[in-house]
Amino acid sequence: MLKRGGTRLSVIPEHQLWLECACGHNGPVQVVDIIAKWGDQITVGEAIARLRCSACRTKQIKDYRITYVGGSWGALRGAEQGSTSSK
Repeated sequence: MLKRGGTRLSVIPEHQLWLECACGHNGPVQVVDIIAKWGDQITVGEAIARLRCSACRTKQIKDYRITYVGGSWGALRGAEQGSTSSK
């Protein structure tokens, strides 16, 4: 069975983890920063277990999201360029 957060960070280096602590503090952590500290073979679940809240300094991450750093504008522009119009 795959542990919670089994995704390796090496697969998502341009992403960030949006974390919410049990104390209510929340915010993003860049995946590249985690990779720089613990290497690219660490999984999301392992990183969550090691990270501390910058407000209360505990390791009580209540929830997390993997988010892509970048806007949808680039994706929309790419789709626009790939479309062809028929007359």
